[in-house]
Order: sequence, then C-alpha cells, then structure tokens
Amino acid sequence: MADPIELPASGNEDALVDAIAAATVGDAPLHLGPGVHLTKRGRRNLIPIGAHGLSIAAQPSGQEPVTIRRPDDSIDLGEPDWNFGLFFVPERPTPDEEAQLTWRPGSDAEGPIEFDVIIRGRITIDGLRIDCNMDNQGLAPSPPAPNVAEHSTMLGFRGRAFTLSGPGEVPRRIAYVGFESVELTDLVIENGGFSGDVWISRGGFYPNIVDFVVDRITSTPRVNQKRAALDFSGLCRTVTITRSRVASIGLEHTTAITYDQLPRVEPDFVPSAWRIVDVATDGVDMGASGFVYEIEATHLTTRRFYYVDRASGTVSDSSLVVDTRRRMNRLPGFEFHRVLWTLPPDAGGHVKGLRPTSLLGQPCRVAFVDNTFRAPGATTGEILDSEHSARPDNSVDVTALGCTYPDDFGTDPARPIARVNERGTWRFAQADLGTLDPDVALPKHPEPDVHRLIV
Repeated sequence: MADPIELPASGNEDALVDAIAAATVGDAPLHLGPGVHLTKRGRRNLIPIGAHGLSIAAQPSGQEPVTIRRPDDSIDLGEPDWNFGLFFVPERPTPDEEAQLTWRPGSDAEGPIEFDVIIRGRITIDGLRIDCNMDNQGLAPSPPAPNVAEHSTMLGFRGRAFTLSGPGEVPRRIAYVGFESVELTDLVIENGGFSGDVWISRGGFYPNIVDFVVDRITSTPRVNQKRAALDFSGLCRTVTITRSRVASIGLEHTTAITYDQLPRVEPDFVPSAWRIVDVATDGVDMGASGFVYEIEATHLTTRRFYYVDRASGTVSDSSLVVDTRRRMNRLPGFEFHRVLWTLPPDAGGHVKGLRPTSLLGQPCRVAFVDNTFRAPGATTGEILDSEHSARPDNSVDVTALGCTYPDDFGTDPARPIARVNERGTWRFAQADLGTLDPDVALPKHPEPDVHRLIV
C-alpha cells in the first residue's frame, strides 16, 4: 500500500472525488484534514472503485472534526431524484479479469444470459461526520410528492453489471462485479432525510456486497422520515450492525424477482445473515420477497416501530416498541427471548395485538419465551391477535411460555390475552395464566383445525 494521500479541507467540490479516484488507483489510504470536505453536485454521479478498494479516514492528528458535506442547494429541484453525495460502484473488469471469466447460464429481466461474478475491493470509512445537509436543499419538510428525492442518498454502494457481448449476440454475456466488503465505523450521520442516508442499492445479482459492517454509528434526527438511515434495497451476504444509535434500519421489499432467483456467486443460495448487537433506533422495518434472510439480534431497542416480514431468526434481551403494523407475516421460524414489548393503544384506548399471519399457504411459526408485554392506557384490544383465514392451507404455530401480560388483560372479554382464531397450534403456559379462565383470556375459534394447548 502506498503512502497516504493527505487532503486538506477546501470549498472545491471536485477535490474530494478527485482524491478518491487517486487513492483507489494508487492503492493509497485517503486521510482527510480537519474541516469540511464537499461532495460534487450532479445527478447519477458514480465513483468507480478498483480492486485496491478504498480507505477514507480522518487524519490521525486532526483535532477539529472532519466532515463530508453535501453542498447547499446542490439537489436539482427540477429533477430532485438521483442526486447523490458519494455513490461507490466497482470499476469495469480488467482485460486480465475478463480472460479468467467462466460463463454460466442464467437469466435476467430481459431473458437468457451467460454470466460470471467478480468480487473484489474493500471500502472502509472511519472517524468522520457525514452531513447529508438535506435541510438546506430547498426541499420542503412535507414534500408535495411522497417520493421526492427518495434515491438522493448521501452514501451509496452497489455492485454493477457489465455487458461484455456485442450488440445482438445471444445469449448476452454479463459480468457482475461486487464489493468484498464495506465497513463504516465511528461515524456521525446528520441532517438526513427524504432518501436513505446510507443506501445499499441493487446490483442485479447476489450478493452485490459480501460483507457490510456498521460499528459505532450515530445518526441524528432526520428532517424527513422517508426511507431509512441505514437503507437496504439489496441483500448483502452478511450484515453486522453493532454499538450504534441510528434513526432507522430498513430492508426494502422486492416484488419483481426474489433474491434467490438472481444470478449469484455460490451454486446454492445461502440466505443473508444479519447480526444486530447493542443497537438503539427509532425503528426496524425489514422485508424481502422470498425467505432469504435470517436475523440474530440482541440488546436491540426500538423507540417507535418494529416490523419484520418473512424472516427467520432470534431476538433476545431487547425492548421493542411497535406501531400499528402488528403483522408477523409468514415468519418461517422466529423466536423472541426475554423481550419487553410495548404496544401503544390508539387515541380511543384500543390496542391492536401482534398478529402471527399465514399467507398463500405459507405458515407463520413464532415463539415468545420469557417475554413481557405492556399496553399502557389500553381499555380494549388484545396482546396477540389472528383471524381464521379463508385459505385452508394457511396455518400458524405460536408458542408463549414464561410470559408476563398486563394485569388487566385476560379477565375481560374486551381485553383478552390472545384471540386464537387462525388454524394451527397455539401453546400457552398454565403458570402464565394463573387462575384466568382460558375461554376469556384466550378465546378460540370453534373450528376443529384451531388447536389451543395449555401446557
């Protein structure tokens, strides 16, 4: 590795991107001097990163904070979308890399292809303030269009597809190039909103980033709540988020094609593995088409919402506040251990319960072990809810053992602990119910395919 490139702060919007280009070509760390470094205005600006990768950090001797900032009024209000701060993509394959490609059959949205995947390059960004500066772009706090500027991320990352066949050649030959890893550490992200502050976008293959690591990230309140502070539209092979205080975490649903149907590195699909440890956030909103990701979270705190769709995994030793989205949608196997749940009621005092939900014949299997449930101020409603769905192949498997429920639930038909309506098996601990009448605390649908067990 070459000697570091030292970049002093300046008002020049080209200085930072030019230094990044020099650093990745020369395999040199980029050290930023104290003060403000501006990104370059413009739509769809992409920064190619080669096999050497990229390392950006504050100069070791810097006393004043080092800030990367989007310039004021740099978003084109006539075309406010796709105005990036810094968006990193892999460079085109080199001739040597092209010569080593091994073509495999596959398909994309346009039809049959032959493809291969190149994974290379590590990106690290450490010890900086990242000023999205979305409050100085002329975008109203309540935009006239709900999706205005939603892709104008401050920090973006994705893989890239390169067509290597000639016009009209069949099948088309595509080389997919992804990053080996992206690591963000010890960052403060401020003045975000409208778009994802950090966005992992789609690359058209899986995984377009192998390892994505976040550690010691703090994000300040956002000027607009659209999208998420850590915003995933593409799946990484592993995602690790630790020791962080971020505004929100989001994984976007996709409907056109599921991740396990994309061209991929490994012969067999391996689900994306998420590890979340010691993270506080306003909320988690995660979903992906197909059953393609697994979560292991501990010491997770949400302040406003928690929603996970079609995931397996475990959450333990955590405190989760949920909003009106209470469905636990098609969880193929999820366990909550020692979780404190807070279910706020609506303005009328009605609380909507968590709702294990089976759809399209795909079951929901969820277990609550040693959980505590709160519904402060609720006068009606339930802690767990369900409906007897029309499809006979829908079913749930729900277990609640060692759980503590609000004192005023389970004695009044208007406030049961659970409405046991969906097909399948519901298990509750007798020790948790005490002297409560199961028919009041756990009213059951009369159909014989609904099984309520007191164990």
